[in-house]
Amino acid sequence: MVRKYDHIKPRKDLDQWLKYVNMSEDEFDYICDTFRDPRVWRIEDGMWVKDNVWGTPFEYGPIRLKEEIGAKYKMEKK
Repeated sequence: MVRKYDHIKPRKDLDQWLKYVNMSEDEFDYICDTFRDPRVWRIEDGMWVKDNVWGTPFEYGPIRLKEEIGAKYKMEKK
């Protein structure tokens, strides 16, 4: 189930919540990016990457952080 759904945003629920709080998805993604744990997440070629439990890296979409905030994440390939 993790392989199938880990990278999926809950579209219907997210759209309802964004409408309720009057927020764009880009604003939401930016705020979420500030909570990523640098022990798990890294930035490679402008994309969020983490190693999955089965041992392979996977891209989870573009970063939306300002460069100075993203500096705490490794910005080069392992």
